[in-house]
Amino acid sequence: MKHLLRPALAAALVAAAATSLPADARVARPVELTRTTTFVSSTSGWLDVVVPEDAVMDKALLGNPDVTISGTGRFVGLEMYRKDAQFGYAIPSLSTFRYPGFTALGTRTWGDGTPPPECEAELLPGDPLPEQCTYPEQQRIELLQGRYRIRVVTDGAPVRITLDLEGLDEGETTLRTVNRLRSLQKPLPALDAIGDQVVTYGATGLTGALDGAVFANATLSGTGTLEEASRCSRADDGPPPPFAYDSTCAGGDGGATQRTVRLGGQEYTTSSGFVSASSAEPTAPAGLGGGFRDSDGVTLGETLGVWLDQLPQ
Repeated sequence: MKHLLRPALAAALVAAAATSLPADARVARPVELTRTTTFVSSTSGWLDVVVPEDAVMDKALLGNPDVTISGTGRFVGLEMYRKDAQFGYAIPSLSTFRYPGFTALGTRTWGDGTPPPECEAELLPGDPLPEQCTYPEQQRIELLQGRYRIRVVTDGAPVRITLDLEGLDEGETTLRTVNRLRSLQKPLPALDAIGDQVVTYGATGLTGALDGAVFANATLSGTGTLEEASRCSRADDGPPPPFAYDSTCAGGDGGATQRTVRLGGQEYTTSSGFVSASSAEPTAPAGLGGGFRDSDGVTLGETLGVWLDQLPQ
């Protein structure tokens, strides 16, 4: 059992620690990024940095020339969150990830930088956007000067992620994550099925405030009347119910489904999703999974679940 220090003893310890610091000690400041900045890590983690001036990068989604990711791992990459943004860390200003090989997604990069709309009349603060506005195509990724928190995702092996940030001082800077985050990546085994028309898969991982990702592929037997692919996250106090990870995700925390229906020579595709908000501290292991459905038959291929600690605020 832990015991709290008596107040007087705690105060004495604090005083002793303070007097042991050198006279010229300073609080460590986040490092400023330079034109060529490389992040190196063997474990998932985070660090704070400063973008001293506005920086720009190429906008390419696939094979972005301003991003290089090297090292082993199934799902690796980084996200940059601006600390003084309106929504805090909710939306990354830059994300770049190398996806599992079986997904054929390669390395993909997203970032801020959509130009403001061009409108026929001048807009005042708070005005709704009128219909007479056009939205220019994004020309580049922009990282506005300011403080950022960066989360690096690894698969338990060393990775190097290099960014070319035009607009910053010339030079090369190499940084390592100084704060560790728990992460787990593992295959999601096949679970409940209905013949060869429905197959589900899933597994539990870490416990706590987490972000998760699900990757999977499947082989379809034909072009049936109905095709469906779904993902599901849940936290069950005990064994999950049958077909816990199918498209209904009954009792789950979040799910998404894409469904294609072919009738009368026409094809209809719909997408849906949900997130169940809860203020309770998560105590059950987080489960990740999904399912595939095809009226002509489906065979589950490769899968991967990723569990990762959320960034601290």
